[in-house]
Amino acid sequence: MSVLPPGITTVIFDVFETLIEDTAQQWLDSFQSIIDEQRLGVGVETFRQTWLDAGTEFREGRALANTAYVSYFRAWRKCFEQAFKTLSVTGDADAAIHRVFDDLRARTPYPEVKPVLGALKRQCRTAILSNADDTFLEPVLDRLGVKFEAVLTSEGAGTYKPQARLFQEMLDRLAVEPGEALYVGDRQLEDVHGPSQVGMRAVWINRTGEAVNPDLPKPEFQISNLRELPGIIRR
Repeated sequence: MSVLPPGITTVIFDVFETLIEDTAQQWLDSFQSIIDEQRLGVGVETFRQTWLDAGTEFREGRALANTAYVSYFRAWRKCFEQAFKTLSVTGDADAAIHRVFDDLRARTPYPEVKPVLGALKRQCRTAILSNADDTFLEPVLDRLGVKFEAVLTSEGAGTYKPQARLFQEMLDRLAVEPGEALYVGDRQLEDVHGPSQVGMRAVWINRTGEAVNPDLPKPEFQISNLRELPGIIRR
């Protein structure tokens, strides 16, 4: 049986692109559905980029301390309104955000996730900490069929990763010290820098081979597939 790093009792996971597939193509498919359903007559790449451009302030702001919390639903709906305006098309922002949320709810786990989680649960506690609205995360976790010790979202805490207080709230809910917890996620800023601020160790699951950003804390461990996680635990 694998042996956890000294003192580690709990492994906390990010969700999308860590446990659950969430690809650029899936997002393009969602945007194409919106175009087709609303007969917008614009190119999908243009529509997607215009929407992303409209959300720049939200994405950058959520990483800053003392930024007022705004849910993904409200922020992304506003991005659709702005994208429709920029593209000079008549669109339904409510229908668009519901399409995106419905598609997020339908995302599926990576093939290795259930076996790895099953093995880990025999060794330690597991929990979820995700930048997500509850309404699209809960169905995805239900589909996993795994019982976690705790689930905390950005919506539940009223703040986003990499804010330190989000990670601290998770530690408080689990009643564990930072040195007892290992965090696993797919982004260097949110999932390596974030937990490091409260003294947690982090594993960066870098599925796409992204280069390490030298301006951010270097991950103690880096893997390309969740199957590698038990090897780190043994180490």
